[in-house]
Amino acid sequence: MIRPPTNGTSLDDIVTTMVERLYAEREDKEGMPARKQLVALIESGPHLLIGAKALARYTKPRFTEDTDYLVGGQSFAHIRRWARSEGAAHEDLGAALRFPEFAVDVLDGRSNEVLTEILDHQRGIPSPEALAAAKYVSMINIERAQRRLQDVSDFAQLVVLKDFDPTKLRGFLVGPYADQWCEVVKLIEDIKAGRPITI
Repeated sequence: MIRPPTNGTSLDDIVTTMVERLYAEREDKEGMPARKQLVALIESGPHLLIGAKALARYTKPRFTEDTDYLVGGQSFAHIRRWARSEGAAHEDLGAALRFPEFAVDVLDGRSNEVLTEILDHQRGIPSPEALAAAKYVSMINIERAQRRLQDVSDFAQLVVLKDFDPTKLRGFLVGPYADQWCEVVKLIEDIKAGRPITI
């Protein structure tokens, strides 16, 4: 929380100092040898950058320290074994591994049919349509609780992009999500028309 200045320092100076501190902390994390090992493991197999850093390629950047990756099943299992054997501090959430010390989250591409489809057809930074498919899966997942609001916002920013192609989005919505296509089309129409949306 940013507190009002009491010593003549402007709020702008306080925010600038805070942002500089966060960037310095990120650089420190990125230089950690164990983090470099983790990223090397991620990049040794099929992987995608997802989350806010991938979205920033297409939409207004959102400050975040975390880097989110989607990896193949074998890589995910290998990373889990590495984390345990190296004693790397992490949270094992089943389909995700969170490394707060490194500001890295790793998602298992096998955890959802749509994520598997995206990982099978994309590399590096996914297309806006692939990211929208991943965001759609997240935003209808009630377990995401309050984070669903950010997922909805991210989805909306992607589908209003000038060159966004709904037919490409449809190609990623496989399995039970294919049956939801009519709802997805209505959702996109409501977003583009500026109408209130419900999830």
